[in-house]
Amino acid sequence: MPDQQFEIIHSADFTQGLIAITDYLKDQAGLDVVDRLTSQVDEQISALSDFPYLYASYEYCYPYRKLVVARFPFVVFYFVDEGTQQVNIHRIYHTSQNYQVEINQLI
Repeated sequence: MPDQQFEIIHSADFTQGLIAITDYLKDQAGLDVVDRLTSQVDEQISALSDFPYLYASYEYCYPYRKLVVARFPFVVFYFVDEGTQQVNIHRIYHTSQNYQVEINQLI
């Protein structure tokens, strides 16, 4: 385990996106699915505190990295700021969304 943990920072876009996803899933699939999704997302994001480079760089938009949510069709984009020792969680997308266009505009 690394000597120093990174602070996890959630952007407003990420928070709003996750709320929209959970609201939709609550109506379509029920609270059990929402609970499993949020637990999985929280678990994977929490691991970034100790292992900020756990997931691969997003090949089309440096310095963003792409976290694929296990067992769910979602991806989370984040970047690591070594200077501030922070992991900045940018957005969450359903894999069917055309997220490449938006992420590529960040360059």
